Amino acid sequence: MEDGYLFLSCAISPGYKDIRLILKHKDQKILELSYMNIQDIRYLEENGKEFLDFIISDKEKITLRLKPHIDILLC
Repeated sequence: MEDGYLFLSCAISPGYKDIRLILKHKDQKILELSYMNIQDIRYLEENGKEFLDFIISDKEKITLRLKPHIDILLC
């Protein structure tokens, strides 16, 4: 997925609940996250915005906003 000069790569292995996220600005990698055996993956859509929630544990979650632009929230 691209948003101007940002490029987001998201690989999901639903059978194992593994994820890998890579965020690049132009060709420069600025963030790379890999998690194995996460608790849950959820897709949400509201008011024209699309989100992916990755529930890592009871205390950790990653939310990706995909539309209208890329945002990553680590909680």
